[in-house]
Amino acid sequence: MATVKVADRATGPASSPATAADRGSPATARDDSRPRLSLCMIVRDEEKRLGRCLDSVAGLVDEIVVVDTGSRDGTRALAQQYGARLADFAWCDDFAAARNRSLELATGDWIMWLDADDVLPSNEHAKIRHLLSRGQPRGYFFVLDDQGYERVSCLQLRLFPNRPGVEFELPVHEQVTPSLTRLGISLVPTDIRVLHTGYPTVGIVKAKKERYLAIMERWLVAHPDNYIVRSHVALIYHTTGQLRQAEAEYRRIIYDSRCLAERNYVVYTTALLFLGRTYLKLGDLDAALHCMRWAEREDPDYVLTRLSLAEVLVRRAEYDLALPYALSVPATGRQPTFFPLDYDEMLYSAHILAGQAYQGREELSRAEHSFRQAAQVPVPRRSQALGLVSELCQQQGNNVGARQALEEARTIDPGNLQHLFNLGALLLNEGELEQAEACFAAVVQQDPEQTPARLNMGYIARKKNDFARAETLYREALEHDLDGVEARANLAHLLLEQERYAEAGAWFEQVRQRRAELLDIDLGLLVVQAVGGDAAATHGLASEIIARFPDIESEMDSASGTARTLLRLGAELLRRNLARCAELALLAAAALDADARAAHRALGELYYTRGVYWQAISRFEMLLQAHPGDAVVFGRLGDCYERLGVAAAARMCRDQQRQLGG
Repeated sequence: MATVKVADRATGPASSPATAADRGSPATARDDSRPRLSLCMIVRDEEKRLGRCLDSVAGLVDEIVVVDTGSRDGTRALAQQYGARLADFAWCDDFAAARNRSLELATGDWIMWLDADDVLPSNEHAKIRHLLSRGQPRGYFFVLDDQGYERVSCLQLRLFPNRPGVEFELPVHEQVTPSLTRLGISLVPTDIRVLHTGYPTVGIVKAKKERYLAIMERWLVAHPDNYIVRSHVALIYHTTGQLRQAEAEYRRIIYDSRCLAERNYVVYTTALLFLGRTYLKLGDLDAALHCMRWAEREDPDYVLTRLSLAEVLVRRAEYDLALPYALSVPATGRQPTFFPLDYDEMLYSAHILAGQAYQGREELSRAEHSFRQAAQVPVPRRSQALGLVSELCQQQGNNVGARQALEEARTIDPGNLQHLFNLGALLLNEGELEQAEACFAAVVQQDPEQTPARLNMGYIARKKNDFARAETLYREALEHDLDGVEARANLAHLLLEQERYAEAGAWFEQVRQRRAELLDIDLGLLVVQAVGGDAAATHGLASEIIARFPDIESEMDSASGTARTLLRLGAELLRRNLARCAELALLAAAALDADARAAHRALGELYYTRGVYWQAISRFEMLLQAHPGDAVVFGRLGDCYERLGVAAAARMCRDQQRQLGG
């Protein structure tokens, strides 16, 4: 389990040791009765890092043994400057063999091993000397704190007595513990920390995994029963997304190996847990929960198992069961384990899962508290927790709180475009079009491939009746997302609004080819067909659409019957708050039956309700051309002009309404 990180207190340049004392030799005459400590290392091309490592053990170790596996830089010369006993080793894809060569050369009573990218903080020296002075033949685990790209911690056996028969085993992730156990030497965990500074980028981590995987896969061909190496192979498969391969390897460890018979409970329980986590990644929540429950029975206190159970139970919406597991992770504290874990990442995830569980239980204030706790954990993605706070505030209608949370998130992570996009979306929902557009424009400027921002800018242009700019933005979105459905759909609807029916129809067809049964797309194409007078196509598509609504009375025997059916569909869609789809159904009805008085009236009322008054006026005027004596329509027309502030036209409509007795 990850532990609190220790500050790197090593000092001095990486390449220019000052005195013999700085090179691992004691500063004063040594006490011959004191146990001697040998530092054993294997290196290759480590000129830039070796000096810092050796400086960090100055005054602690009595002997430095460096085995070089083929350096082509100044590593060997640097090691000699520190007084190291130097040996060559022809690399054979076997880390254990190289380390065993270093053990052969060690003359101390005790051996400590480090890598060139390790640093031993000076405040740990006294702890190590105390262990040696006790004279007990034990092996000691140190806490390895990885300070590189993967900020994980775990226990590693780093200090042990120099005895015949002690040796490393396994070609990668080599271990000395099996030989110590065979010799009857007990193994003890400590809080002594070693800082590992290697693997600074994701590319280096990826290359390392690929290299190790190739070595281990070859080794397993000759040693198929070694479940320890197989567990390392399975983990690389799991972490690199080769999930079916990971599943097969974990199942082989659990069901076909001697892991449990040999009481290797660490490997066995980890295999159970990560088989569950593999199923979780594959989306098989039942299988994931089964394996995780099994792992829990083997070790109910393992913190990663508890976090994993919280995750799968939240995914299954079993919030009451998930919550205790999520809350137990912070309560457990930093649990040292043999498996490398990033405790801060686990703590962050636990708070997020607790928040999601509270949210599922509709305990929204507690959910917000948990999300805010997550935002306090020092992980790179902590600002995302404030994004969840913003979403939570929006659900409660608290747009002010939502906006504040996003501004906090942007303060923590100013380069996060998702926060800027979400702020734009929030401003758009509040009707602050200019500010929203500025946010989306900034997103596009920094990430030209961000098509959702362009689509929202297109929507804003439509709201401003700037159809030319909206069309340009939609077409730009298509250039960056050649197969995009949303850009095509938006462009089709825009062209339909401009009565460019043939062009709109072509885009609606393209969307239907990519994604079937989108109601607004099918209805848009239906309007195009109805306006174009394609009776057969219109009847076929209308029948297909109406079939999705079995409760609607259908009379598709004629154009007027289809229009009446679509009118009923429009009413049903309005009831479901699908205003745009209702509008399209009514437009199709009006196009099918020129005398569809009810369709025109319904469209006028729909546009009036949505505040699109000029479109409402157009529909009401169509009705009056066919039925000039309709006092009710004159009244509604007057309402529209009144809303638009055209007082004279509104008075004329009211006068006409009174004359007709309305």
